Amino acid sequence: MVNVYAWPPVDYVAAEWTIIDPVSRSRSLITGASYISAAQRRRRVASLDVAALSADRNGAGYIEVLKRLLDGGVHLVRLHSTPINWHLDDMSDNAGRTKPVSWIVPPAEVTWLTPPATVDWWTGPGVTYGEALSGNRVRVTGLPTNMPVARPGEFVTMGGRTSMVMRPARSDGSGEAVLYLLEPLTGSGTIEIGTRETGVFEADAMPRSAQPVGQNWSYQWTFTEVFEDERGPFTEIDPWRPV
Repeated sequence: MVNVYAWPPVDYVAAEWTIIDPVSRSRSLITGASYISAAQRRRRVASLDVAALSADRNGAGYIEVLKRLLDGGVHLVRLHSTPINWHLDDMSDNAGRTKPVSWIVPPAEVTWLTPPATVDWWTGPGVTYGEALSGNRVRVTGLPTNMPVARPGEFVTMGGRTSMVMRPARSDGSGEAVLYLLEPLTGSGTIEIGTRETGVFEADAMPRSAQPVGQNWSYQWTFTEVFEDERGPFTEIDPWRPV
């Protein structure tokens, strides 16, 4: 049994979320032709540079706790994708996207849970409705009018399935837009723009970082996705949740 720990509530100063597709390469000794084929399953990889003084100056402490929980790599961590333009402020020309919010009852968070994870709340300009079209397209209605609503590399979710946006999308005068997606979504229903992917990851190494005098510093993490049939069964644990 392998523990999968939630990522601690820390901020980062740099982030990456992408994929690797290992391939096998060979070349014919007779013709010189090159042959390339998929060698292993696709994996997501991620990197996070964590600000040590984030989380009310608790960032470094959280990271040191996490390192001990991971036990050198015996255990794993659940990560969520970062927005494609994560470093920008919320842009007024993207009012159609959803945004995570926190519900607070001072001095602690509301402990409303749905095992094994917390309930995710989202806010936005209103309910948007999606209808799957042919060719990996989705028609979306209920958007703010005449403005950008999705960027390439962002994720949308409908009917419990998530797909990546391929092209910039802009709503028309009636609040409608067509999204071109990498993977098809089926059916129709409420659609969320600006959602996240998630996965279970193994730390490539346990980062070390010397604390400088009088300034912030960071811990540089890199991760590679692993699957339950490789390392499982998984037990999800959130040690940061108030009790």
